[in-house]
This record gives sequence, C-alpha cells and structure tokens, in this order.
Amino acid sequence: MSPEKSHYNLPINKKGFTLIELVTTLVILGIISLTFIRPNVIDIMDTMNIQAGTVQVKTDITNTKIESMSERLLKKVIFTPGSTTYSMYTQSTAGNSWELEINSYAFPTGMTVLSTSLTDDQVIFDEKGIPYEDLQSKNPTQITDALSSERNIILETANGMQSTITIIPETGFIQI
Repeated sequence: MSPEKSHYNLPINKKGFTLIELVTTLVILGIISLTFIRPNVIDIMDTMNIQAGTVQVKTDITNTKIESMSERLLKKVIFTPGSTTYSMYTQSTAGNSWELEINSYAFPTGMTVLSTSLTDDQVIFDEKGIPYEDLQSKNPTQITDALSSERNIILETANGMQSTITIIPETGFIQI
C-alpha cells in the first residue's frame, strides 16, 4: 500500500502540527505568561515610583538645609500626613515670621506621606544646618528644641509599599 499523496503528488506527513495548532499554543502560552509577568511589572513600577519620590524628598530636605546655611536664615519643611504634597518656608527678612517659599512639592502619582515622628510634622534647619522641631510657631526666633533623636518621615504608595527617610540629630544628615 502506498502512502497518501497530496494534490502535488507529495507524500502527506501526518506526524506534524498545523499552523492553527501552533498559533493556538502560542496564544495560550502568552496568556499564561502575562498572568505571571504583569504583577511583577506593576511591583517594579511601584518600587521605582517610591524610590524616585523618596530621593526627591531627601534631596529637597537636604537642599533646604544647605540653603539655610548659605543664606543664614531658618528654613523649614512641613509634611502633612495623608497629603500628596509638602511645603517649604523661610524666615522673613525681619526675622520674626515665616514666609512661604514654595507652596508645595508634589510626590509622584499615588504616593503620600503616611506619617512622621516630627513634632507638628515639620523639620527646621538653622544657619548651622542643625535640625530643630518645635510647635508651628509664628515666630522663628522662638525655635529652641534641636532634635534629640532620629526622626522619620514614612512615605507610602497606593499599593502599600513604604519607604522611610530618617533625619539624624545634631548633623541634620538625611538618610533613606
């Protein structure tokens, strides 16, 4: 008995896969792989988002400290838990009040201040770069309480990822 022949007079190979079977297999494998890859991509994006926001806040606090030393004026950063922004103030030229320097810096989308261990959620730097915390006094000349221990600012993304920024007493060093 001779093997079956196609209309081109070639033998038909019944041991292979059809194009439809191959495409269907690739589509199924693609769907399965997406269920595993997609959550990882979202986690990576959240991680990058919180890292970028944390570095931004650290840089802004450090710049506030540097500006207070170079301008020889008190400067402060105020954080509001639950907020997506923070504000910066500088000592007025008369020295007896605070002036809004920058109304608000915004965190990357979906990121907020979860909490701080700062009194009244603010850090103040003097002309030597020493960090202080005081009640939100209207008069900068009444600032007297230098940080006695490390203080934290905890940031959080919408998905619950957290990052902590620590302010070191005496030196005002900021670390992540």
